[in-house]
Amino acid sequence: MKQFLLLLTLPVFFACSKDNPQVSNLSKNQTLSAACLKSEVPVDFNPQCYFDSTRSCELVDVQEFFPFSDDNKEWLKTFCLNDFDRIFFHDEDGNETFLEISRNDYSTTRTTIQSGACQTNPDQLKTYCIRTERASVEIRVPIASLSFNLSIRNIFDVDEFGKIEPSIVLEAITFEFSNVPGESKFINHLGILTDSESQFAQEFFPKIDILGKTFTNVYSSENGNIFVPSDPDALKIFYNKEFGIVSFIDNNATQWVLND
Repeated sequence: MKQFLLLLTLPVFFACSKDNPQVSNLSKNQTLSAACLKSEVPVDFNPQCYFDSTRSCELVDVQEFFPFSDDNKEWLKTFCLNDFDRIFFHDEDGNETFLEISRNDYSTTRTTIQSGACQTNPDQLKTYCIRTERASVEIRVPIASLSFNLSIRNIFDVDEFGKIEPSIVLEAITFEFSNVPGESKFINHLGILTDSESQFAQEFFPKIDILGKTFTNVYSSENGNIFVPSDPDALKIFYNKEFGIVSFIDNNATQWVLND
């Protein structure tokens, strides 16, 4: 069973930005790649790990670092776009709008997971401290006066023998942006597990037609989940590994699809 975790991110960030950005207009016909997303583990990366002794009998400090696989990096191809690059969409009437890349971030992180009953107390579990990474892209949606943070991170299962298995999760966190620091309003958290059998805040479509265009293996984020209630301002995002965001429904209930 997959465990949903709150990642505690250490302040080791690598942000990419351009002083003199060249705006690119992107469409469905262009091929993106996550080749620029490289694992960068600091030599002195030795995070502090904590655990609740009332709930856990043992802290297992896992020394192995768990990076993204090359295949899983492809879930976040937009990471390799430049600041101010625009991805264009149109609605059923032919009106156009765009999403704009704002910035990207990479960080090394550590997370904890409780798994495996203790021999001394079957009511307690071992706590595993695991080193991994996280990558994200901030995307502006000017037509909706919104922005959202699109990210990938690893989640982990630990079997009865202590073997650790990572899997990827893609998330979109929607917030109302402001040019005034500290005044952005958090709206909603949308989670997309890249596993069609999971029902965590998502729908999965093996094939879907959107405004006359056909896409395959598409996930759509649901408004609200077990952690955060639904919000009328939240975006509904349609996403696949091949193109990234193929469509979205804005906070005026207008659906937009990726241009050819």
